[in-house]
Amino acid sequence: VWNAVTYKPEDGFEIDLNLGLEPDLYQGLTLNYRITELEAAVRFVPGPHTEAQLATLMGWGGKGPGDSAANGSMVISGSASGKPVVTLNNMMVQSGSVRYGRASRAGEITMASVRQESAGVLTALWAFSTVE
Repeated sequence: VWNAVTYKPEDGFEIDLNLGLEPDLYQGLTLNYRITELEAAVRFVPGPHTEAQLATLMGWGGKGPGDSAANGSMVISGSASGKPVVTLNNMMVQSGSVRYGRASRAGEITMASVRQESAGVLTALWAFSTVE
């Protein structure tokens, strides 16, 4: 679910949770590691949707130069009780494509979480839970 529209992918979702680390060295010895990057991204090819639903997915309306592209959270959920739920927060579309000559016109969409601050605290990029 993204912006109140349910998107069913043609071949599932590919979720990347990346943690970049850099060694903290002292006299050539590794003492610890520092986090240099934290990223959450998802790639998928949406199944057949209306033009309006694809416009909502791609964020074609209401954004101008300098506006934040982050626009809500994406919830990827199983359908039965106990199945996993992944919530990717503050998502924005990084890239997308359109295919011509096919029933499903949308190509692969790549979205990423955007780190935001709330009362001086960085917000979570993702959350895991289960269907209740």
